[in-house]
Amino acid sequence: MRAAPGGAGPGYFIRTVYVGSTPTRPSGRSSNGRTAEQAPNRQFPRRFRLAATVAGCVPFPDRRLIASPAGRCRSGLLQPLHGFAFGRDETRADDFPGAFLLAATAARCVPMATTETDTPVAHKHVPGSAFNIADPVTKLAHMIGGGSFNEPKYYDSNRPAAAVYAELFATGKIASVIVDQMGLSEQAREVIETAAAVAQGDTPEDLLVVAAWARDTKAGLKLRTTPQVLLAVAAAFPKTRGFVPKYATAIIQRADEIRDVFGLYRHLFMTSPKPAENEKPGRAHRGTLPHGLRKALSLSFASQSDYTLLKYNGTDRPTFGDVLKMVGGSAKIGTFLRKATGQARTQWPLPKAMFEYLVNGRYVEEDLPPVLAARKRFFATKDVAAVTPELVREAALTWENVVSHLGNAAAVWELCVPIMGEMALTRNLRNFEQAEISEAAWDRVEQKLLAVEDSVQLPFRYFSAEREVSSPRAKALMAKLLDRAVSKLADLPGNTLVLVDNSGSAVGCAVSKRSDLRVSDAGNTLAAVLAKRLGSRCRVGVFGDSLVWVPIDPEAGTLAIKKQIDSVGRREERSTHGALGIPDYRHGPGVGQSTETGLWFALDDVTKRKERFDRIVFLSDLCCYTQGDNGTATNCGVNMEQYFGKGATMQVMVDRFREQVNPTCRAYSVNLAGYGQSQLRPGDTRSHLMSGWSDKIVDLIRDLESGEPVYSVGDGVPTIAEPLPVLVIEVLRDRYRR
Repeated sequence: MRAAPGGAGPGYFIRTVYVGSTPTRPSGRSSNGRTAEQAPNRQFPRRFRLAATVAGCVPFPDRRLIASPAGRCRSGLLQPLHGFAFGRDETRADDFPGAFLLAATAARCVPMATTETDTPVAHKHVPGSAFNIADPVTKLAHMIGGGSFNEPKYYDSNRPAAAVYAELFATGKIASVIVDQMGLSEQAREVIETAAAVAQGDTPEDLLVVAAWARDTKAGLKLRTTPQVLLAVAAAFPKTRGFVPKYATAIIQRADEIRDVFGLYRHLFMTSPKPAENEKPGRAHRGTLPHGLRKALSLSFASQSDYTLLKYNGTDRPTFGDVLKMVGGSAKIGTFLRKATGQARTQWPLPKAMFEYLVNGRYVEEDLPPVLAARKRFFATKDVAAVTPELVREAALTWENVVSHLGNAAAVWELCVPIMGEMALTRNLRNFEQAEISEAAWDRVEQKLLAVEDSVQLPFRYFSAEREVSSPRAKALMAKLLDRAVSKLADLPGNTLVLVDNSGSAVGCAVSKRSDLRVSDAGNTLAAVLAKRLGSRCRVGVFGDSLVWVPIDPEAGTLAIKKQIDSVGRREERSTHGALGIPDYRHGPGVGQSTETGLWFALDDVTKRKERFDRIVFLSDLCCYTQGDNGTATNCGVNMEQYFGKGATMQVMVDRFREQVNPTCRAYSVNLAGYGQSQLRPGDTRSHLMSGWSDKIVDLIRDLESGEPVYSVGDGVPTIAEPLPVLVIEVLRDRYRR
């Protein structure tokens, strides 16, 4: 152990106040004459040894926890090091036997957060730095694509460190969600708060523009729940209420989303606590829907057919009946429709039989529509042989209805294939295998999937489906479909550098509570998409503790490239690929999952070798460990100044590349996990903050660069000294404003 500054003995030296009942004296002198910065932790009472939050200044675990290789935490908690240096003063930590210690908050390691966006501040979740994003529109676009709403996040201020380890070591991933009394996770609440800021800001319509982009299944983020949340928030604020009916049908695309928006608004803005002796929060709802939301729901209702309403009808609350009653009945919907379109439709107001079925679940024989008659016949039998595909289609049944009612035998699945869409077919490939459907049915599955011109799938879903099946035919089909989707993406001129995150939080966090896929799967698939589409003009590096340049076969398919990135990032001995990093990080399986040090080495490497790139795409959750902006350049206990000099933040490293190699290089920060801060400086005209797991990110990049020759010609200097300031929201307005 090294001696502490000032000659004090070894120990855990901290520069923060006590957490217990005895505060540090204003002069900084403790009762034994030492300053707080000199007092070793062994003298602290046990009440000061708190379980560390992940956002704290890198505490240490019991060494017994280090034996498990599963889901190592990026904060360094699973990699005990000596001589950490924090803050502007060289205060550091030495290993302490036992459990975790809360020595200081991350705010003590780097400057406190402010509203400034030009100066790095303390990262909210890790002992590093980041930029706050002051513009709520930019922040919202940077957050929402990185995961589904209210799903797991690796870093959560409400999750104690001990709980992180318990889940990681038990399951190998973080898949649980910590929620508040409203059932919202920390990240979900931040999305809602950011959306509310947009709704009350100078450009309130942008909230609906972003929501339309998020919902777009052709050229957008292909999300479902988040856009409905944004629409519900828009209905709650005066500046955005008027836009809600105008954008409703762009955001509410499926009939069940009518129920979703209705339920979300009631839960978020109409819930009132009811008196209860047990003091548990009530679920009572008070008040009426805003007129704009009633109109929006009515227009969305009117755009649906009997078929789609019955297809997505269900008994879970809120039902279509609940919505119908709340908006004023079907007659009211007909009135809204006539005023909005100048047209009347015969089914609005709803026929009595349809209204009774949706509202009360009863069949009324008088004027029973054919779809309800067919549905009645279907549910009257349990004999698969008596059910035809025509009856299933005529009754507007989903495959879930059919399987739930008739079972999951091969004949039942074969009955479902004709009514299943692209996503349902893809997700049920394993069920088809297990049921052993016929070759003729497999032919039908393949024909239907190949007939889809514009896929609505997120790219990593093909990887998920391929991984779940065993037959060569099904695996080959998934690979073919992904390659076809990639071939339709925009080409990006010039050379592209892709740096993808395989550190602990990316590998250790599931994409949803019910999935075994990780955030790194989404990132690695996007990296493979870019590598396949751009070919030799794309270079891929995977980073964690180290950086490894991924050897890619240009003739390989997208799924094969994705698996190669996985293998290099998680399993292969990094030294065989010439891993870049500090000496201690150059050996071991994969890239190492405790830090993001490899990201700095990647940018340093291409800068020193003068390797020209026209754009750099960062695929990461952006929880990067560095305090380089405070002058010490400390990264998880390693003084990085010897490698990169002082102030070596990610932004600084990008600036150096521009200064020394390509001044017009674009930087794209693709947020994979939805945290609300950035590693790139907001407002930089050459950098763009975006989010998402969709391959359509490539098309968005194309649009941002449209008409601007940012690429190099030979070895010459680009003709433009400064890119045109095109913002992500400007492109989205052009696409989605109504």
